[in-house]
Amino acid sequence: MFPLLLLAYTQLSAAGTLPRAAAAPAWTYKGCYLDGVNSRTLGYSSYSDYSVQTIQTCTTYCSNNGFNYAGLEYGTECYCDFTLPSTAVLEPETDCSMPCAGNSSQICGNGDRLSVYTNGGDTSEPSTNPGPPGWSFLSCYTDSSAARTLGTSMSLNGATTVASCTAACGRAGYAMAGLEYGSECYCDAMIRNSPAVATSGCDMLCAGNATEYCGGSNRIDVYSLNAATTPPTNPAAPPAGWKALGCYTDDAGARTLGTQNEGPGGYLNMTIEGCLGVCQGMGYAYGGLEYSQECYCGGGILNGGACASDQSTCYMPCRGNTAETCGGPNRLNVYYAGSDSGVKACGAGGVVTSTSSTVSSSTVSSSSTSSSTISSSTASTSSISSTTSTTSTSSTSTSSSTTSTLIPTTTSTSTSTSTSTSSTTSSAIPSSTTCPSFWTSILNDLAPLTRDPSTILCTDFARAAIRYAFHDAATYSSKLPTHAPASGGADGSLLLSSSEITRPDNAGLGDYHNQLTQKYYQYLGLGYAVGAADLIQVAGALAVLACPGGRIGRVLVGRTDTTQAAPDGLLPQAFGTGSDHDTIFALFADKGFSARDLAALLGAHSTSKANFQTANGLPKGIPQDTTPGAWDVQYYNQTYNPPIDGSIGRFDSDINLSNKSTTVGKQFSTFVGAQGAWGASFSSAFQTLSTLGIPTAKRRALIDCTNAVVAVMPPS
Repeated sequence: MFPLLLLAYTQLSAAGTLPRAAAAPAWTYKGCYLDGVNSRTLGYSSYSDYSVQTIQTCTTYCSNNGFNYAGLEYGTECYCDFTLPSTAVLEPETDCSMPCAGNSSQICGNGDRLSVYTNGGDTSEPSTNPGPPGWSFLSCYTDSSAARTLGTSMSLNGATTVASCTAACGRAGYAMAGLEYGSECYCDAMIRNSPAVATSGCDMLCAGNATEYCGGSNRIDVYSLNAATTPPTNPAAPPAGWKALGCYTDDAGARTLGTQNEGPGGYLNMTIEGCLGVCQGMGYAYGGLEYSQECYCGGGILNGGACASDQSTCYMPCRGNTAETCGGPNRLNVYYAGSDSGVKACGAGGVVTSTSSTVSSSTVSSSSTSSSTISSSTASTSSISSTTSTTSTSSTSTSSSTTSTLIPTTTSTSTSTSTSTSSTTSSAIPSSTTCPSFWTSILNDLAPLTRDPSTILCTDFARAAIRYAFHDAATYSSKLPTHAPASGGADGSLLLSSSEITRPDNAGLGDYHNQLTQKYYQYLGLGYAVGAADLIQVAGALAVLACPGGRIGRVLVGRTDTTQAAPDGLLPQAFGTGSDHDTIFALFADKGFSARDLAALLGAHSTSKANFQTANGLPKGIPQDTTPGAWDVQYYNQTYNPPIDGSIGRFDSDINLSNKSTTVGKQFSTFVGAQGAWGASFSSAFQTLSTLGIPTAKRRALIDCTNAVVAVMPPS
């Protein structure tokens, strides 16, 4: 085919000079200019189109990006710039004779020859923005992914400009904002890792404004709000009865403080006083805040939690009061309300241990109450049994990804007021990553499908997205010899395998499967480096937030896809054989989940409708609670007390797992009327689910796109 194409071009160019079609309105032809690969005449921006390039497509592209000169070369190439340099060399018109790929009646330069057009606009060069109102430009600094100058990546809902980035950082309570690589925005309370002032390299134009610079490759333009370079400060004193101990280390798989709570106003309104008030009300002597929005309580410091060597790593403003500090990634601001005078602040030489301390009679004991468990500071890697008393509280937006291939038989802390830490183990994810910008485009494309604009409730598309995310990830077993793709998990096989979607377990997902498959290939066609596994989980998280009241953990991307169908028989059954409590609990324990995790995940049925269970006596489309468009705890109450009008349908599995005499049922019952507790537990378990089957090393390299999801679909 190539020789035929070459012959066609030779014959066409030999026929004589082609007419020059009129340029797009307001653009005029300047002439045929010399160009070179190493010395571009128009060098600020370029792209190639091998099928539809015309004078109009090129001048439109340059115009839309704020440029005043456009040039076409070799039939397919388009170049833009603000000025035509004085050194530009004008060549004979006959040198520009190659037809445009998209319109053979037009001329698009030639080899090393550029057909140049201008719109006669302002030819001033782009410049560094001195700072939007209230902000000041500091300098161009060096940066790297391993040691960020500003530690928090911020996804922007729209094109990247200096104004949009500084505004987003300001709204989030940060005093520093930075722009890098033309489209990346970072925020922080201070400049970190001692970057060098860069004398060059901040020369990439902002994606949303070609008249200003937005850093460069490993270069970041940094702006300061009112010249602030220090973190926000806490109130002069913590709430009465509490003293600040300092910034402690933490890990999602081995919590420093064992019980998480959402706080009185939810995690979006987290404050120091709100969190500590909850801990005090539950009788705990220790309270702590992490990742701007997480609240933890405990009877003592657990799992080797210790004063962080760098106390400034607790720097994130509280979501509910940006004048306060609420920890950081894997960092916990810890407070103490007990009477032990030996408990000292980090700055006063405080000593911590890995075991629970004894607290006053008003606090909850953290000692073990079951002979089947071991101490709360150690963990066995033996398989879990159905009699294990482990329970769990979980994270609203955890600071690391979680998964497990061995189930610890640890922690049996249990009282009438609280539960112990989750049995799942984890590995920390990077605290500072950059979510690829195409995810914002994908999320904006999917969002309208997930929520009904007239009712503000989630749609059937959202319900399917949540179930689809479950079914792709939950096909995992720790007993299988290798990680994904051979052993299933969140690997995209449900979308990419032609056979997996046809299994009875996936009945009712066919329409959504076809829609998502079409979207997947559409995004690939747009040049997005999107993975099928990532698309499935991101869509599922977006769908959860589309349901009023929805809560998610971190949304991570970077999984490995496979076309190999996942192992069969690893999904729970709603009716018949395999729908009993012990079978399903064992199935999920094998995946790394505790009884509380499972009870929380069941709450996704709050928005479900049975569309394929007519053989089991459920009418098509019947919901599992009376508010299927909302993410609420009505499901837990109505599983126990179904309306007498038959307006909901219950799965046998839900009835069996909710039995209060069972291990899972005891946890299930705690979510009745407890929206905050369920939201915190579900979000952590759902994040764990989304990383099943991913090896530890790979999991640590996943990229955090939570901000991108929340920007498009804020929690309601």
